[in-house]
Amino acid sequence: MSSSLLTDNRNLELTVVTVKKPFDALSILRLKKGLFDLVVSDLHMPEMNGMELQKQVEEEFKLPVISKCSTLPLLRL
Repeated sequence: MSSSLLTDNRNLELTVVTVKKPFDALSILRLKKGLFDLVVSDLHMPEMNGMELQKQVEEEFKLPVISKCSTLPLLRL
């Protein structure tokens, strides 16, 4: 089943939209409502932190949010 999912995913077309500020992200989500499936965000941003953005996105747009922290060092295995 995993291999069939992987095969199916190769046919997807993805569009990535990047912004530098959380309020810009919210503006774009409002302007293009219904066109996004997922939001990926940093936890540390100007004006609003990632948890605040996640709460607003989930409440207003009902979208899943993946939050990451770019200030943590990479783990070496």
